[in-house]
Amino acid sequence: MDKPLGKASRRTFGRIGTLVPFPCWNSLRVISSDTLKFSKQPPSEALKGGLPVSVLQLSGLSIDPGLMVVVDHLANAKKLNEAAKRHALTLNVLVDLDPGMGRTGVPFQDGLAMGQFIDSLPSLRLRGVQCYAGHVQHISSFDERCRASLGWMEQGAEVVRQFRQTGLPCHIFTGTGTGTYEIDCKIPELTDLQVGSYTLMDAEYLNIGSSQNPSHFDKFPPALTLLTTVISGNHSGFVTVDAGLKALYHHGETPYVLYPSDPGLQYEWWGDEYGRIVFQNWARRLEIGEVLELVVSHCDPTVNLFDVLYCTRNGIVTDTWPIDMRGKCQ
Repeated sequence: MDKPLGKASRRTFGRIGTLVPFPCWNSLRVISSDTLKFSKQPPSEALKGGLPVSVLQLSGLSIDPGLMVVVDHLANAKKLNEAAKRHALTLNVLVDLDPGMGRTGVPFQDGLAMGQFIDSLPSLRLRGVQCYAGHVQHISSFDERCRASLGWMEQGAEVVRQFRQTGLPCHIFTGTGTGTYEIDCKIPELTDLQVGSYTLMDAEYLNIGSSQNPSHFDKFPPALTLLTTVISGNHSGFVTVDAGLKALYHHGETPYVLYPSDPGLQYEWWGDEYGRIVFQNWARRLEIGEVLELVVSHCDPTVNLFDVLYCTRNGIVTDTWPIDMRGKCQ
């Protein structure tokens, strides 16, 4: 049966979901994804035969014909080819290009050679390239973000052109993100947008500039929020709430109060289990047991802290979604 979620949620409309961390009434909202069926072998078993755990996990999946992996090393490509051959599979592969992050990917000048090597392996099917510049997604200035993203993505597009000029398969050029989607669409070779955060949004994204607003990214309203409850109010300038570092991922912008809607209420970090709401020109005191709605600091790793999302429409819970990948970091 549909039922109200709580005081704060009655002022929310069209939220995707709401999370509740035990034992307090905190809530968060998110979209779930299809569960991947990983190999259940323990690490000691998965290492047998000299194959990395990740390769054997991949080979243990129920392979969807559209599944693709990115590769940035010759040895890894060989291992994937061996595992795919052993299971009579053909695995779709993208060359991972490094857009100056140094996290993963080959340098642009090595992209063609990597593509040629992958194309020579019989159990791998080369599909194209990935160039994901995650480090530019949250640059505050839209103009600076535009220059930085186009600079990297144009180099990725040159690799795409090299593939095609030499006859290599290159049907896919994937990259970009929520912070650069309206910028990178200017790259004609781009075929795929790796956007995701726009479905949920968070304080980190909302505080960057957009093409229409230099100080606020207002293209997408926040669909992901967390409910937190006032649990102590013994001081005149603030109250303590039950959402701290264990309920909100810390890296990124500070969460902010969405409801009650008033700039005089500000969230501050206050420890592992707690946060505090500071009053600035606030007309009334918040009472113990009162529920507030927060926009989270960083949506992805905050969602990962919870088991379930509560979906609401017009303040009414309409569905619950399990978070499939919760606790799957082992």
